[in-house]
Amino acid sequence: FFDSRDASATYQFAELTWSGLVESDDVFVVGALDDCGDVVAASMFATGPEMVDYVFGISRPGSERFSAALIWEAIKYSREHDLIVMNLGGGISPDDGVAVFKQRFGAQAVRSQVLKRIHRPAMYEQMCARSGVSLDDAYFPPYRRVRAHE
Repeated sequence: FFDSRDASATYQFAELTWSGLVESDDVFVVGALDDCGDVVAASMFATGPEMVDYVFGISRPGSERFSAALIWEAIKYSREHDLIVMNLGGGISPDDGVAVFKQRFGAQAVRSQVLKRIHRPAMYEQMCARSGVSLDDAYFPPYRRVRAHE
C-alpha cells in the first residue's frame, strides 16, 4: 500500500511494530471486509485522554471507497467511549482534496506549526553531511529523507 502511494520509507514498519500497534490498548482499528471475509481496507486510530488521532488509512486497490465509512465508524466508536476530540490530521497543502474530504466530517481546520529543534548541532551537521543532504532541506530531519534515485 505505502509503495503504491510513494510514501516515505519511514512507514516501512517491521511486522513486530505493526503487531505492537494493533495490540496496544491505546489503539483501535476499524476495517472493511469483502464477501469472502478478507480485509480490504482499514483505518488505525490512537487514543489519549478524551481524544483520538487518525494514524493510518490503508486499502487494497479499488477499496479506497471505504475511507469515509471507516472514519464514520471510528467517530461512533469514539463517542461511545467518551473520546470527545478527533484529530483527522490535515491535507498535503491547505484546502487540498484530502483536507476538504476531512472537513466533510464536520472537522474544524486548525493551523498548526511543527517545532523543529536541533539539540546537538555538530552531530546534526555530521548526519546531514553523511547523508548528502542540505541543512536547509524543508524535510526534517533531512538525513531521514529517502531519495527516489537511491
